[in-house]
Amino acid sequence: MKKVMVGILILIPIIILLIVAAVSNIVTVKAWIAVEDIQINYKDTDTEVERLTMVFEDVGNKVVNFKDYVDVVIMPEKANMYTIEWTLLDVECTDRDYQSAYEDYLANKHLNEDNNPDNDISIVYPAAALVAGDGTIAESNGSGDLLISSYCTFTVRVHAEVSATFRVSVEGYDV
Repeated sequence: MKKVMVGILILIPIIILLIVAAVSNIVTVKAWIAVEDIQINYKDTDTEVERLTMVFEDVGNKVVNFKDYVDVVIMPEKANMYTIEWTLLDVECTDRDYQSAYEDYLANKHLNEDNNPDNDISIVYPAAALVAGDGTIAESNGSGDLLISSYCTFTVRVHAEVSATFRVSVEGYDV
């Protein structure tokens, strides 16, 4: 009888340790907290962006990043397991000469696909487009990288389970 009691007394702490280990493993699992709202603020401020103006001479013909101009605020702050996706909507070129050159490029770019050096047509990019990690034009991206090629206006949608939008104008210094 003593041996049985000693065995039980030894097993009880082992069982308690196993139960504590199992409970702590369950409790430490990271809970998924959903994004309830998203807000776009001017960089380093609490002011929400409705319209952002960029100067073409500062941002034109090079890759810029929206994160240099705006902050994406996810609410609640403890929300996790989300990805931010940037999309451009309603891009409207305000430079008619550039728009004409872009339309001519689109109409004739099939000539380049034949790999004929005599038909070499220089690439004309859209007035504003998102850029993928490899430098190609993309419908959307997670980085916020953007190539602006002309004066234009467009809407930006930022999506992270919920969406927020703001309007962007690319203008010159004299406007």
